[in-house]
Amino acid sequence: MIPEKIAFIFVLAFFLIVFIQSGLDKVFDYKGNLSFLNDSLGPFFSKPLITLALISVTILELISGLLCLIGIVDVIFTPTDALGEEYMSVFVDETKDMNIEEGAVEDTVVEEETVEV
Repeated sequence: MIPEKIAFIFVLAFFLIVFIQSGLDKVFDYKGNLSFLNDSLGPFFSKPLITLALISVTILELISGLLCLIGIVDVIFTPTDALGEEYMSVFVDETKDMNIEEGAVEDTVVEEETVEV
């Protein structure tokens, strides 16, 4: 396994641990987190908005942790040595089909004219 993949796995593992731990902490100590947020943000925001934000952040943290886990599995079991190589070819093929003015200018050949003074 190439060093870039190993480093990428460590980064994903770090974020996996951070997001899952934080999300599960919010799930298991919901009342404590809600009271802390109400005490600190209560003067600025309404209580229903704080509750909605806590639920949203909890869901997003748990989903992010699961996506990091999926990323680790994908990096380990993908047979290529280059990260993102299989996805990059799809992106390049789609951008070829797009009609972008800058791309059209780069594709045209302009003949140079020499002007003598």
